[in-house]
Amino acid sequence: MKSEHRHELKENELGKLPVQAQAFLKAHSNQILLAMAALIVVLVGVTLWMRMSSASSSMGWTLYEKADSAEAFATIADKMPKTEVGQWSRLNESENYLSTGLQNAFKDRKSAESDLKRAQAGFEEVLNSSPLPQELHERALYGLARTLETTTGRDTSKAVEVYSKFVQTFPNSVYKPLAESRMEDLKKGGTQEFYAWFQEQNPSPEDRPKPKDALPANHPPIDLTPLDVKPADEKDPAAPESPDGGGGGGGSV
Repeated sequence: MKSEHRHELKENELGKLPVQAQAFLKAHSNQILLAMAALIVVLVGVTLWMRMSSASSSMGWTLYEKADSAEAFATIADKMPKTEVGQWSRLNESENYLSTGLQNAFKDRKSAESDLKRAQAGFEEVLNSSPLPQELHERALYGLARTLETTTGRDTSKAVEVYSKFVQTFPNSVYKPLAESRMEDLKKGGTQEFYAWFQEQNPSPEDRPKPKDALPANHPPIDLTPLDVKPADEKDPAAPESPDGGGGGGGSV
């Protein structure tokens, strides 16, 4: 009996649910409608954002494929921060500045220092971004190590530290042998002496030579008329004169 009684009680409670639900809906209908409307707005907003984000990313990669300079990559990175295409653009911008900085270090120190500062700032920005794909992390860390080596003086510890971190973080990288070689070389006194000396040098581009006057003031004018368009009756001063003074024509005998 007890089991049957419990069964009856459950059926009675279940029977009351529709009535209770109807009363709840009637009492809170306005709040429920507002909540549903808000949910719809959120869903529509999320859908539009995803579509716009996808379109923006596609356009960003198109621009990335066409970029061919540090400035072009910087424009993409500035317009699309915290995106993967923005991260790759910043990396390529930094690698471009590292390349020009290395070239200018031997002929234009002021320009080289400017480029290398930009390279270092860009590599550090990439390394501080999140999430960071492994290949981006690898190239940015190696690029930072090379930049620090280029700008180092006698104290090579910072460059050595980053090279060491690179080797530990990416033990299977294709750059690992180079990183290990540079790390060991930077610990040597001779290398430190060289960088100390190199940082004291200040190469600068030579001034362009000023154009010289082509002719002195008293030089006679030069006839620039092509020979093949001179008048037919004009006498060629280089031609020998004939015996009869006819300018080379055949006379009668």
